[in-house]
Amino acid sequence: MEQEINVYTSLHTLISQRWKRMLLFATGLTLVVAGILFSLPRYYSATIQVIPESSEGGVSLPKNIAELSSLAGFSMNANNGKDAINPDIYPDIFNSNNFIIDVLKLQVIRQTKDTMSYYNYLTFHQEQPWWDRALEVIKGNKTPPSRTIDFTATHFNLHQEQLIKETKSNIRCDIDKKTGMISLTTMAQDPYVSSSLANAIMKRLQAYIIDYRTSKARIDLRYAERLQKEARERYAKVQKAYVAYSDSHTDLVLNEYKTKEADLENEMQQAFNALTQLGVQVETAKAKLQERTPAFTVIQEAPVPVRPAGPKRMIPIFLTFILGIVSSGCYYAFRGIR
Repeated sequence: MEQEINVYTSLHTLISQRWKRMLLFATGLTLVVAGILFSLPRYYSATIQVIPESSEGGVSLPKNIAELSSLAGFSMNANNGKDAINPDIYPDIFNSNNFIIDVLKLQVIRQTKDTMSYYNYLTFHQEQPWWDRALEVIKGNKTPPSRTIDFTATHFNLHQEQLIKETKSNIRCDIDKKTGMISLTTMAQDPYVSSSLANAIMKRLQAYIIDYRTSKARIDLRYAERLQKEARERYAKVQKAYVAYSDSHTDLVLNEYKTKEADLENEMQQAFNALTQLGVQVETAKAKLQERTPAFTVIQEAPVPVRPAGPKRMIPIFLTFILGIVSSGCYYAFRGIR
């Protein structure tokens, strides 16, 4: 009991004698932290939510297309849609330099209603804390950055590398494993930029995924169409030869002429059959392309944020003041023990 009284008495004595210094230290520390926090530019965040085509659900093709594909020797239900886009790869896409450079080319809308590329917004319309501006002054004049994207995913300078890293840090992609819903969040100092950037990135992502998923199907379709064109030209050539021969040998009855005419007719029929089969293959390839094209459902477009998302100020300032009081109290208590 006596020890508890001594501790209480010591604390009371410490506070009564040192409270001004403790308060002064805590206030000074708080002012320093507040100065740093208020020098940091505020930023806004916007989120768009999208559900892509389920990886378990395929595309139901019309019955006549399926029948035609079977005649052409193709199976349209081999995968049954189970190789559809896996949402888990989306974060990897956002981390690729190729996609980030595409993002830098996107058009965004500022609060002043003017439109520009995201690259120009990051390069020429960013607020900086005072110490960054001071460092730029100390370093002296430097070559002004270009107003156009003159670098690639593999060749860039230090400033351009910083832009790529900053863009990656301003984009966050979250996947709901249960529903497959994709939440894309963007951050920017301008609330209108954060909203327009999120919507633009999602549209670019959809185009990127569709291009990725349908590249093989588009190659197959172009190849089938090229073969169909060649078969059509060959059929027209053979048909023309058959008609010309028949017209010029109408009154002749020799077996030699009849045999030649029959050969031309068979060749024309073979060309026609090939053209018909290639026509089926083209229709099958078109159906396959449609099957491979992912679908996206936008649950919520990114609204223009009203309040800034950060940096937080009041809570860190309050905690800093408390920390200043506690740390200074511990310091004076330790000195008193010694």
